[in-house]
Parts: sequence; structure tokens; C-alpha cells
Amino acid sequence: MKKGVIILAVKIITPIKDAYISQYYPNQNFGGSSYLYISQYKQSGDDYRSLLQFSLKSIPAHRRIISAYLQLTIYRNEIPYGSSIRASLRRNLRYWRESTVTWNNQPGSRRVFNFRINSARSPGSTITLNVTSLVRRWYRVRSSNLGIMLRGNEYKNSLVGFYSGESGKAPKLIVNYVNQ
Repeated sequence: MKKGVIILAVKIITPIKDAYISQYYPNQNFGGSSYLYISQYKQSGDDYRSLLQFSLKSIPAHRRIISAYLQLTIYRNEIPYGSSIRASLRRNLRYWRESTVTWNNQPGSRRVFNFRINSARSPGSTITLNVTSLVRRWYRVRSSNLGIMLRGNEYKNSLVGFYSGESGKAPKLIVNYVNQ
């Protein structure tokens, strides 16, 4: 390669682990599920959250991240017709295991940003979230990548389900980068 030539590369990364947690089943683990859920289901105390983690080890050292997007495919949408919910993408603050995480032992998290999901999102459609600044941080300080938590509306019935890594439609982290 000639010096000074910039090569744009795209890396599509699937989760190394993902799970949903349920307030209604506070000690049960759902790490092997084909689905990830957020929001409230039938009543107060029946809330769901999802955790995901992606490894950036497949991106070579000394690259500049141009953009990064999290893409989720909807499996189920029970947001009331004609409305939308506010959801949040949060950065996990401690390590968690896919095989043992539950509502009662979930990691703490810090909100990175909010986003909206509306009732018109049908099963099979995708939601794409810009996570560039978070992925840049993970890439620079590799030890800070403890994954993310997705939280939805936890005060009215509005369950949303996404396909997990155990399905054929796994969440994707799409990272665009160049050599420096």
C-alpha cells in the first residue's frame, strides 16, 4: 500500500453476549433466548431490559473510527397504535455474564442517549442507532467496554422485542474506519 492512501473499511460485528432481564422473573436468566425485550409488558412490575456486548478486537490497531451504528431487527412491537415510546441506550458500569445476569444482579448503567420507537415499526423492520462516540471511546480505552443496556418505557404497557444473537437476525454493530 502506498503511503498516504486512505482505505475505508466496514466491519460488521455481532454480539459476543446478549440477554434480557425481567422484573417479573427477577432471579431468572434469559441469556439463551432468541429475543431481547424492553419496556413494560402487562402491568407495573413487569418491566424488561436488554444487555448486549460487542468486541472490537477484530478492528486493527491504529485506525480512526469514522462512524458506528447499532442495528436491531424488531421481532415484536406492542406499542399502542399511533403512539411512540422513549427508550434509552445506556453504558454498563460493571461486568456481567450472559449465563447468570438477572434483574436482581443487573449491572448499573449510565444513560448515553434517548431515542424513540413508534407503533408503526413492524416486525422485520430495523432500528439503527448512531453509537459513534461510544464505540470510539471503547476503541481508545478497550477496558471500558462493558457493553450496553437498552431500556424502554417502564410506566405503561409497550413491550418491544428484538432478535438476539441466538437468532438468525442478530443485532449488528456496523463500524466504518480508516487507517490513520
